[in-house]
Amino acid sequence: MTIRRLFSLEFFPTLSNREEFFQKITQDDGLAISIFGQYALLLTLSFAYGVVMGSYYGVAQALVAGVKIAVLFSLVLVRTVSEPEALAA
Repeated sequence: MTIRRLFSLEFFPTLSNREEFFQKITQDDGLAISIFGQYALLLTLSFAYGVVMGSYYGVAQALVAGVKIAVLFSLVLVRTVSEPEALAA
């Protein structure tokens, strides 16, 4: 698995073409890799966001904030996927 395939943005531009987007989602070939790649992209960007937010107070705070934001986004994602009715409440 290459880094380029892991961080692929192939699903983002197809939102303008709904038929092609739903066809890509319903195909099973490479779907797990795409989901993992988008999750890795989410973790990377949320870590970078946390580092930028925490960088005002020093390096240690920046790293802790980066990890904290990435973990919180992951926990929200797990909660949402495991209990979809939690969004309705």
